[in-house]
Amino acid sequence: MAEVRPAFDEAARTHPPLREASSARQDAHPRQIRDDDLAYGLERVLDGLAARLEA
Repeated sequence: MAEVRPAFDEAARTHPPLREASSARQDAHPRQIRDDDLAYGLERVLDGLAARLEA
């Protein structure tokens, strides 16, 4: 990750939301980022299914 960080920073320079989100997680281990993203996505899917069942 450290090797590609400079290229990512340059590419994100013109995209403030991407740059801000990345900066908040730059010290996290890639595995932790992946696990957090999976958990977030799964929660959203389950929320959608629950809402559908309640309707």
